[in-house]
Amino acid sequence: MNNLEFWCSTIARRWVEVPGAAAQFEFLGVDPNEWPESKAKSILIGFIQTKKTQGEFAAKADFLERAISLPICDLPEDGDIFRVKYERTLNQARYSNLGRRLVENPNMGHELISNFQNQKKSNVEIVSFVSQIDKIARKNAEGIISKSNVIILQGWEKLSRGIGGFGIDRVSMVVSGTGIGKTTLAINLARAARLSGMPVLFFNMEMSIQDIGARVIESELSIDHNDWLDGAIDYQKLLQMEGEWREGQEFLLTTGKALTLTQICSAIVATSDPNKKRFIVVDYDQKIVTESKDDEWKTLHRAIEELEQIAKHTSSRIMVLAQGNDDGDPKASKRMKQVAATVLHFSKTEIGFQIKAIKNRFGEHDFTISVKYLPAKAFAAEGDVIKKQDTSEAGPKYQFKPRGF
Repeated sequence: MNNLEFWCSTIARRWVEVPGAAAQFEFLGVDPNEWPESKAKSILIGFIQTKKTQGEFAAKADFLERAISLPICDLPEDGDIFRVKYERTLNQARYSNLGRRLVENPNMGHELISNFQNQKKSNVEIVSFVSQIDKIARKNAEGIISKSNVIILQGWEKLSRGIGGFGIDRVSMVVSGTGIGKTTLAINLARAARLSGMPVLFFNMEMSIQDIGARVIESELSIDHNDWLDGAIDYQKLLQMEGEWREGQEFLLTTGKALTLTQICSAIVATSDPNKKRFIVVDYDQKIVTESKDDEWKTLHRAIEELEQIAKHTSSRIMVLAQGNDDGDPKASKRMKQVAATVLHFSKTEIGFQIKAIKNRFGEHDFTISVKYLPAKAFAAEGDVIKKQDTSEAGPKYQFKPRGF
């Protein structure tokens, strides 16, 4: 049995038997229809078709009966390594098959090579715009009915409308200096997303569960951090909060360890629900572990690109927190802003805390709003929209006298 057969057999088994594996393989570019004819291909395609027509239970029963003899091997856990080795293994099998057929049929060389070349597919999907008009209009109508076109976060209505809503399939960034409070801001936005009907997945890569959990509780119950440490809290309210959160939307946290991009993407896919639109926080950019020898800025730029694809794949809004300078540029790389739909600069000014949209693909450029921020209670709430000064009719800043006067 060659390498590709082992790979296909292993992928087929994991595709069906491991929860979330199918979505991960699809994201990594696996298409069973591209495989050469084999038992694994026949069984997996049969499973997919049966699942569509008869449901998952019937499909699994049929699969387990037919796939029990499929061998398995080890696959790379790293997504990038998997992509490269998968394509290489698939191409080697294709060329090997072509070579074998040329040896067996030397008089059909031109035809075999021509057929082989015609089988090659472009991975660029091109569609006719005219054929998509009705689909686009229908999806927009569905979004209006489901209120998913412009998702308004409860308690952050002005910010939501100012950036065109916290819509899914997009990546936004929150940039601020060290110690300003981007994690606290993210916690409050995540709480608002949960109250607005969106399950939350919070990639906490810096704090212990005890510490970030305390911040969530302080923010929810308006408890001063010192009172929390001293135990001067209303435990009845804490029990009530626990009951309400059990009944509400899910709020998932990671345990404080730095993660690779592959681990983050895999976790997003594995916990996704096609029927739910999620709010995801990645805290923060420079905690993402580099998996290659690339410079940090290249790794983080690629991270934003990958997360955008994951957002589209899983119907999520992903918000990446980033260390930034006074102008709101991420310290790792200004280029990271190019991919994000919205870049929000959270800063402390002479008149208080504010959020300014330094990139706003779906809203007003330089949209700015004040923020009521109480770090001792891990609390943040939107204030008033800060209007830009209109200087369109203002005279010149300096006036010069003509010569001779």
